[in-house]
Amino acid sequence: MHVSTDDGVELHVQEMGRGPPVVMLHGLLVGNMSTWYWTAAPVLARTHRVILFDLRGHGRSGRPLGGYDGERMTRDLASVIDRVTDGPVALVGHSYGGYIALRFAVRHPERVCKIAAVEAPLPPSSLVEMRAFMSQTPAEILASLPAVLRGAITGGRRGARMVEGIRFLAQESSLVRDLEHTEDLPDDALRAEMLAAINEPKPVAPVEPAPHASTLIRPWLGMERGAGGRTRVTFVWEPAPRVPGDRVRHVPSHLVLKALAPDGQVLFEGPVAPTGAGAVDEPGATAARVVFETPPGRLRLRMSIQDAAEQPIDQDVREISIRDLRNGVVVGTPEVLRARTAKEFRALEAATAVPVSAREFSRTERLLIRFRASGSAGEAPAVSARLLSRMGQAMRDLPVTTDGAATHLIDLPLAGFAAGDYIIEVTAKSATGEASERLNFRVTS
Repeated sequence: MHVSTDDGVELHVQEMGRGPPVVMLHGLLVGNMSTWYWTAAPVLARTHRVILFDLRGHGRSGRPLGGYDGERMTRDLASVIDRVTDGPVALVGHSYGGYIALRFAVRHPERVCKIAAVEAPLPPSSLVEMRAFMSQTPAEILASLPAVLRGAITGGRRGARMVEGIRFLAQESSLVRDLEHTEDLPDDALRAEMLAAINEPKPVAPVEPAPHASTLIRPWLGMERGAGGRTRVTFVWEPAPRVPGDRVRHVPSHLVLKALAPDGQVLFEGPVAPTGAGAVDEPGATAARVVFETPPGRLRLRMSIQDAAEQPIDQDVREISIRDLRNGVVVGTPEVLRARTAKEFRALEAATAVPVSAREFSRTERLLIRFRASGSAGEAPAVSARLLSRMGQAMRDLPVTTDGAATHLIDLPLAGFAAGDYIIEVTAKSATGEASERLNFRVTS
């Protein structure tokens, strides 16, 4: 996979194994992730989740002209760690990778549980050997490498890629200039900074509430492709149906939602009104639909459920896995809008109409199924839909229309349906692939 840094450089990342996370960093010029991939990483991967990546300008990562100083490359490491895990990691770094690992540990001690630095250059400004090494031609650089390493990379596409990478870093990039201006980190200064970071009072992290699925509400989340590699999430909720004979059940009237990204960033926080048949968001009123975008990964939802007097009566705490919808053909989660009258159905045609979370409907209702489909590089895939029995057997094709804004619609009157369970399957196809989503629902008499 690739991770984008905050200045737009794509870093090539690979993972192997399962367990506590370990991020391994290679050295400059002749190094790349294979420094570890063919040596220590497979051994560590027996008991750990090992994350390898090519530093900027190296291997299969992007090759910007600048940004090779210690501060910038430490932020690159932060971008990788932010993407792959939200907990503390162990760092292993060789040569300049060791220096970057140490800098990161000094600045973010709470995010590092262990560190191993192999031959880290301290201080980095003493570049006597580096200058002599870089003053050679790429061919001379290769000839000066140890015989084992030289034999492993010379010849074929790998050797050509290595020579071109060295040439770029030595002759076109600002690598040497950036290293000359990188601050020194001698042993005494490193020891003092790390002791200061260790002894600094740590903020007490709030205790995470235990997972709990409330029986008072029925939430629904939909996902579709967002902007910039993110996934767009839609949230709605309804009160759960009352159980016959339950006389003491609290009735939820209000809900306050807090959505948190893996790094703790608050994606949304505020009240959400309940949805229902013919629901439409009105200007100035509490919205019944919340939409936000988040990177793929884990999404934490905390819901405070309140009664008509806005007094808490329950809470709902859960984690949701957010799919990666950046590549290929994608079908967003179908939304269901319901109407019991012709007037309500006309209101569903508005963009502000709110989907419902219910999946049980009567034969007197009319549904409008709404979803988006997109292909690679903005292509418009061919979209189709069909009605299936609860066993997955095809019953009939369903007509699909488009509202002119890449939103697809299925008009589904339920008057002709027998009571039972059904499935709607929507499919999008293009020359590069296909994707499908299924929607289960029940019709009652």
